[in-house]
Amino acid sequence: MAQFNWDSLESFDVARIKAALHDLMSSRPVSVPHYDKVTHAVDRERTKIIVPASVLIFEGLHAIELAMRSLDNFRAHTIILTAVFIDCEARERRRRRTEQELLNKAVPGDFAKYWQERCEPTFLAQISPQRSLANLVINSPWSNDAITDLLARLTCPSNT
Repeated sequence: MAQFNWDSLESFDVARIKAALHDLMSSRPVSVPHYDKVTHAVDRERTKIIVPASVLIFEGLHAIELAMRSLDNFRAHTIILTAVFIDCEARERRRRRTEQELLNKAVPGDFAKYWQERCEPTFLAQISPQRSLANLVINSPWSNDAITDLLARLTCPSNT
């Protein structure tokens, strides 16, 4: 397990994500399997139903790239696609990831080495380039969950 890079796009079921985004944008609900961050396993028996809404917030390491790839045919006429890149300094990224690792114990062995050889190089090669695709870049010390919640409140104030 330590040899696999869980931050890399190759670790995602891209076809399933693209299909789910397409269904949501076509006003169809989707069933999303539970992802266990500790075991890195997808539990297809444990799912959550996501229903279409007037605003969809799709958040994650590869969210901008996946959304752009998945929704090209929708951009011209049916949706407003706004890509937000949440950025923070390398030191803050490492602090957050270390905190997550202390909670989940997902990386066997030397986490510092894993960070240096896997996490940060993946960020620089695959995540950081998405910054240039974003309509809005937020440089923030806040967590992604806090920013996502704020964006939800701003775009759908009646649902909060």
